[in-house]
Amino acid sequence: MKNPIGGELPGFDKNGEPGKKLVECLRKLHKDRGLRHDDLRSRLGPELRELWGITEKDDKERVRAKAAIRIRARLAGFDRKMTEVVAAYYNLSPDAKRNAMLLGERREELARRKGDQYSVRQTSREFDWFLAELVKSLKQPCPPIPEAELQRMVDQLRGGAAQDRLGRAIHRVHHPQHASDEALVQLRSAVLHGPRSATDELAVTSTAGFGHWLCVFTSPGLLHDYRRRTGAAWLDEHWSKTGAELVREVHRVRLPVGILVNPSPRRGDETAESLPIPPELVARLAQSHRPETPIGNQP
Repeated sequence: MKNPIGGELPGFDKNGEPGKKLVECLRKLHKDRGLRHDDLRSRLGPELRELWGITEKDDKERVRAKAAIRIRARLAGFDRKMTEVVAAYYNLSPDAKRNAMLLGERREELARRKGDQYSVRQTSREFDWFLAELVKSLKQPCPPIPEAELQRMVDQLRGGAAQDRLGRAIHRVHHPQHASDEALVQLRSAVLHGPRSATDELAVTSTAGFGHWLCVFTSPGLLHDYRRRTGAAWLDEHWSKTGAELVREVHRVRLPVGILVNPSPRRGDETAESLPIPPELVARLAQSHRPETPIGNQP
């Protein structure tokens, strides 16, 4: 098989079919800690690394991000349920607690989140379906990954640390000696998670006298806990975006919408450990096009 950047690709037989070693590396990639494995580079093998454009210069985060991009690229044609299955099997969640789980624990946790009608065996059947398509994709060309896309994936996968920084910054907002600028700076790179609506639009909530708000959370666990404790009429599925991406999307909504980060599920405690971003500030943040400028200090 020809390498799109020149030469022959290793790991393929003379008929252009992926070899046994290449396929075996791909079939085992989700096991143990998945893409969070400490020795991911070695587990990928030289053939798959070259096929996916992973070089010796790539550090651990870039290796993980490139593998995640190649895997997610094969989700086209599947429904969103498969996205959640793939994220669990390959350990793509930014949630630090899930990152430490082995495959069996991740499968059980996924089945619990999906409810009584969903079993671990069902997750396995769905993943096997995806894996078969992923193996077939080995024969398809892998275009170079744009640097901006790669950096976004790096940021998403390291979300645990970013979320911790944002969480600490939000906590300090509630102390008079700290301004909210720090939280807004951390917001840009943090990965936020929000509920899907039945129409696949942002699940904006209209309030009596307080305008329109979008609730988002710094971890999927906080989102699911809020939904469970409040009975919010949200779908089981959720989306994940960086703060920078989210403010731009919310700004495009016709209504003036604010963003509420980590709303409390307890009545009468709506502002504790939460960060409200009113519509006028959302608009200002969305219009900022200079990444080097701290978003909390826009004129």
